[in-house]
Parts: sequence; structure tokens; C-alpha cells
Amino acid sequence: MRITAGMIARHYSKNLNRSLRRLNDASIRAINRRKFSKVSEDPLAAIKAFRIRNEYDENLIHISNAQDIQSVMVAAESSLMTINSMIQEANFDDLVKGLNGTMQETDRSAIASKLRKIQEAVVTTMNTKFGDQYLFGGATKNEPPFSVENGQLYYRNINVNTGLYKEVPAKEAVANIRGMRVHFGVENGAALNGYTLNVQLDETLSGSGYAVLNDTNKTITVYLGGNATNAQLQDALQNMANAPASVDLSKITVDNPASLVCFGKTYIDGGSYGIAEGTPGDLTLLANEAAYIDIGLGLKFNGQEILDNTVYNSAFPGIDFIGYGTTENGIPKNFYTLLGEIASRLESANFDAEGTKPYVQELEKQYNEFLTKLTGFGAKSNFIENTIKRLEDLDYNLIEKSDAVEFVDPTTAIMEYKLMEYSYNAALQMGVNLLQPTLLDYLR
Repeated sequence: MRITAGMIARHYSKNLNRSLRRLNDASIRAINRRKFSKVSEDPLAAIKAFRIRNEYDENLIHISNAQDIQSVMVAAESSLMTINSMIQEANFDDLVKGLNGTMQETDRSAIASKLRKIQEAVVTTMNTKFGDQYLFGGATKNEPPFSVENGQLYYRNINVNTGLYKEVPAKEAVANIRGMRVHFGVENGAALNGYTLNVQLDETLSGSGYAVLNDTNKTITVYLGGNATNAQLQDALQNMANAPASVDLSKITVDNPASLVCFGKTYIDGGSYGIAEGTPGDLTLLANEAAYIDIGLGLKFNGQEILDNTVYNSAFPGIDFIGYGTTENGIPKNFYTLLGEIASRLESANFDAEGTKPYVQELEKQYNEFLTKLTGFGAKSNFIENTIKRLEDLDYNLIEKSDAVEFVDPTTAIMEYKLMEYSYNAALQMGVNLLQPTLLDYLR
């Protein structure tokens, strides 16, 4: 086979371009350090990189969640330590002296006064707010958990001694679209909570239009003409189609009837049903309430239920710390009532030391239980701290893994570039000797 100068030139040009392309690729790798720029260049490495990135993003969320919990727990632990100090101020030794009859009436009154101040401070401390949430409200953190009415302590409207609700009035759900307020009626309570109200323009309509409730999608859609007023919106809602029989549509009202409707979409919330006074509550349930958050413990489900050992419980029910209920003898088992009862007995002109002793003993017992729970809370704080350290270590390891999969070592990249550069320059030098001069070269 005859090999011509043209064939040599073509093959040389092809190989030279390949060498130039490799030099360019090596140059790009040396600049951005990436092993590949497209999935097609290395599909297996790309899949692995995506998996690592996803794991890294999830870990960042876990770190953020754990750090948020840690901040809350620091504030909560500080409040609990404050209560611990206050109960210690009650000074059990002084109380015992008072019970032994070694104190005068004025001394007992002084102790009683101190106990009442501690009593008030306990409630104030247990209603501590951190940011926009109450620390000791359990799973419900948007309202103060403790309240006092007529000398009785309530936790989320339940008497901590009797376990019975005080009267809780119903609240109506309200929707607001750019200042247009729709009231869904106190009588309807929480019936429409969670629905989305969507007021839409339909230029083909005139008059009041109409409203349709979709229970599957939890939506209430209202169709009105272009110049509809709030009164026409109210009329459409009061004649809503597919509304549950339990909802009294006549109670739905809209502010400023003569104003033009504001079209838009909003979420309906805020409604609640009333609770009659004396309704039994479940303080034990509230004391064991949970609010789970994912901090990287391997979130798993058992059917519809979350496995509680795979998440972290961020609820700190205050009732679990200060106690609730009464003993078989009717002695209260919470700090607030015990302090008040002891103070009242110390202030009494007919002071009965023997009758007061069981209350002091119960206070000491509840304090010991409080210390046990405080110790457990400290252990949970340590767990969160160690979890954050573990997650931060994992964060570092994932960055290392991602770097190993997606990026090249700078030294290696530069050496590869210099090698490709040397190879390309050598190819250019080879071309000088390989390609024969042509007539045009002589003419130039």
C-alpha cells in the first residue's frame, strides 16, 4: 500500500487535534478540579456524587434541627435550674422547725410569705417564652401553658389537682384576603380549619355567584363576577354547596358588606370547639406528650406510626416537672398547690403542725422527683450535644467523600496538565520533521 504525504498529514492532523483536546481537558481540570462536567462522562461517579450530595443536604437539615433543639434546651434547662433554686429557698430545715413548734407566729408568717413568692415565681418561670414559643407547653407552644384562677393552677385549661377542664370558650376560624376578613362563626368552631378559601373571578357571572366545598381537597372555591361586593361573597358562602351538615352556614359573615371583593386564596385556621367546665381531661397524656423532630437517628415508620427511637422528642411538658394530681389522702402533688397550702397553714392562727407535716413531706418527695427529671433533662442535653458533634463529623466526612468522587487532587491535575502540554509540544516538534515541505512552502 502506497502511503502518500497527504495521508500522513491527515493522520498527523487528527492525532494532533486529539492531543490538543486532551490538553484542553487537562487545562479545565486543573482550573475547576472537577473529574467530570457532564453525567455522560462518568455515569457511575455521577450517580454516586448525587447520592452523597443528597445525604449531605439531609445532614445539614439534621444539624440545623439539632442546633435549634439545643438552643431551646439550654433555655429550658436554665428555667428548670431556676425552679430548683427556688424550691431550695423554701428551706426544708426551716419548715421542719416550724412543724416542731420551735417558731413563733411571726417567723411562720415570714416563711409563708416567702413560700407565696416562690409559688408565684414557679408559674412565671414555667411560662417562660423562648423566641415565639413557650418552653413548657408540650406539643402546644403558642399559648402560656399555666394559668391561675381563684387560687387554682391550670395546665392548658385543666386543673392540675382535679384533672377537670375549666370552661373554654369556642373560637371562630377567620380567613383574611388582603384585608378582607371572612368570619366562619364561633358555633362552627374548628369545623373548617385546614380548608383553603379561594375567591375567583368569573366574568361570565353576575350577582352573587356561588361557592363549592370540596372535602377531598379541603378547599372552598367561590366564583364571583368582576364587581362583586363582600355582601355577595357572604351570600355565596351562606349557600355553599356540599357543606357538611354540622356546619351552620348562616353564621358565616364578611366584614364591610358594601366593599368590593378582594380576589385571592388564603388558609382557614384559628377555630376551636368550646369545652364545658368540669369536662375530664387527661393530664397523664399531656405529661407524656411528644413532638417529634428528625435529627438523623434513622427516621422509620411502623405502618402510620413513627418509631419513637428513630426521632427526638422536642416536647417538654411543664406538668411533668412540677407534678399533678393528688395522693390517696387528697394531698396535692404539684409544687404550686403544695407551697400555697403550706403557706396557708403556717399563717393560720390555729396552726396544726401534725396536719401540715404530710404536705411538707409531699413537697420534699415531689422535689426529689423533680431532681430526678432534671437529671434526665441534663442527660438529654448531653445527648443532643453529642449528636451535633456526630453530625458535624459526618458533615466533614461527606465533604471528603464528595471531594474524592467529584474532584481531582490539585497536584495531580497540574501534573497531568503539564504532561499533556509536553505531549502536545512534542507532537508539534514531530510535525516539523514528519510533514514534507510543499511547493507553496517554497513559494513563500
